[in-house]
Amino acid sequence: MTDRSESASGAGRHRLAVAVVAVVALAAAGGLGALVGAHRAGPVPPPEDRAPARVVPAVMLDWDTFSPQYADLQPVAPARPCWPRAEFPCILVPADCERVWLHGADGCECAGMGFELGLGVETDGRFERIVKTCAEWRASLDAGIRPTNTIQIDAESSIIRLSGLLLCLPHMQTSPHSGFGDVDLARLAGEILPPAVDDTRTAALDGQSWRIQRNEIHRTDSGWSSSVEPIALGDLDGDGWEDMLLFATESAVGGSLRHYENALVTRRDGGRLVFITGRMPTHPCTEQEMEARRAQWRANFGLPAHRDIELTGSCECTGGEPVNGRVTHSMHVRLSFDEGFLTGTLRCERDPDDIPISGALWTGSTGVIHEFGIVGSRTADTEFTWSVTDGVVTIGGLRFGIGFMESDRWTASGTVPGPEAKREGR
Repeated sequence: MTDRSESASGAGRHRLAVAVVAVVALAAAGGLGALVGAHRAGPVPPPEDRAPARVVPAVMLDWDTFSPQYADLQPVAPARPCWPRAEFPCILVPADCERVWLHGADGCECAGMGFELGLGVETDGRFERIVKTCAEWRASLDAGIRPTNTIQIDAESSIIRLSGLLLCLPHMQTSPHSGFGDVDLARLAGEILPPAVDDTRTAALDGQSWRIQRNEIHRTDSGWSSSVEPIALGDLDGDGWEDMLLFATESAVGGSLRHYENALVTRRDGGRLVFITGRMPTHPCTEQEMEARRAQWRANFGLPAHRDIELTGSCECTGGEPVNGRVTHSMHVRLSFDEGFLTGTLRCERDPDDIPISGALWTGSTGVIHEFGIVGSRTADTEFTWSVTDGVVTIGGLRFGIGFMESDRWTASGTVPGPEAKREGR
């Protein structure tokens, strides 16, 4: 089966394993440092049919190690892929992922592998299509047939969650480095679900609370509730650093609006959490296809490595006070790339200082930039598109402040240094 898409979203959720609940109302002085650390369960020995790792990563959950057929299973593996085996007992090797994707619960008795979901609504009130496997569900989405009401959206959430695991787990490899081996859920709470910011791009902590319940992180404010739950660990993109697969939920407090998706995050030696969700496959793919993508990330899609690229452009800001009566402001971005990841600074005309940024290229035309306008906290995200034409790279997208429904649209361009300038992103 071939993956027909470069970028991805999806979803998941899993077995509740940790019996600690931490409830925190943030204060401006204390921030997320006041969170109570969640218990980190010891690793469960792998079953007899799989070779045990001599070095087992310290993870937040009582997960087992997964044995992907493609991974280089070293005798000593600092970070081997892990997932909640007790919740998915029918998924032990990559072939199981493909079987469950295509056939669902056919031939097995694992809870959660079987479902029946109606999608869309015909004029006579009947479902437009009924799906019973992840493959049928994905085919329906490709055909434009999607959930049309709250009941269907809620029912679809378990399929989204399962599909993320089935698509990613077969390609997760052992990795020599992990940015998650020494952190707990309390630290992740502030990084994955950071405090909202106000119009002045400073933290607006009033009315926000964080809760760690078992393996899930929850954040609630006056109008919105968010939660994330880890469901797998392993190096998907082949950069030598462990990635974490998450299931994310967003819902309106007191309303019916809700959204479910999978997300993928990593933490490299820079220390900042980076979302690499767009590197996830949306359809089953071969390891050869996945390795071809890893080669593109390692090569920065042809952009020069460790070379500053200066970009200038404009930003149409929707919040805050106008500058000299204008809502369109100048923008300056400085980027440096390393194996498909980026670091640098960003500054809009209404910002008093350069804002540190981190991010990643997802595909040959998409990526993400995270802004860290507050020390230690993510304050805005831009999912951007990019291209290179005649030696000039252009990046642009919608910039969402954390907690904002409105966005600022910006675009910036700059000359690519070095002989790589003629390479074009596609």
